[in-house]
Amino acid sequence: MFLATMAVVASVAFWSSAQSPVWLSTASPNNTYTLQLTGNSRRPKTPFLEHEARFHLIKAGERVVSNAYVDSYDWFDSDFAGMYPEHKWLNESTVRFGDELKKSEGNPDSLTISNATDKPLRYLKVTVRDMLFVFDVSPHTTTRLSVPHQRWMSWVAAEGAFSDGQSIPFDGVNFFHHDQLTVPLQYCLTVSGGSIRIASTVMDGYKGDAKLEKPNAPKIARCEDLAL
Repeated sequence: MFLATMAVVASVAFWSSAQSPVWLSTASPNNTYTLQLTGNSRRPKTPFLEHEARFHLIKAGERVVSNAYVDSYDWFDSDFAGMYPEHKWLNESTVRFGDELKKSEGNPDSLTISNATDKPLRYLKVTVRDMLFVFDVSPHTTTRLSVPHQRWMSWVAAEGAFSDGQSIPFDGVNFFHHDQLTVPLQYCLTVSGGSIRIASTVMDGYKGDAKLEKPNAPKIARCEDLAL
């Protein structure tokens, strides 16, 4: 009975997010893109429920992404509205969601995003304290963005899709710097084959259940090395 009830709850939650109205819509500076957030921006107030935020992407008047996953949260979690109350377009194809955006722009770290494949990326959703949406990354191109510094421990993660609809699975890496660094962190994120690779030119990282004494995302000399 319990499993059946949970299945019904999950089904209703998904149907609700698929049918829900847009609760935030934002257009790029030259109106090339419109990002529409749907689903639910708030965590549930009761246990055994999970809310999801999803998005549509409209390009030049045509919807090119429908109901793609953004984030999920239960009644213990922080929700989208709490974590990302502000947003700002960094350029025509990149929008950043976060908190106190102006304040966090001082002493930033950097993120290099590369598409090392022969196919254009429709979007990447990147979490690096804040949440970034990056649209239409051309094959064999690289872009560099300033990102907010994360104290004590950094978490960099991403997922996305190619323009042909093929999904790019989620991957993420932790960097335990303990506020001991004297230089900004540089993160490298490369899409190679059908997967995401993440590393840093400054320090080793940890993915999955790696033990602290055995980092498994080793420091690299250059971001280009992730494409090899």
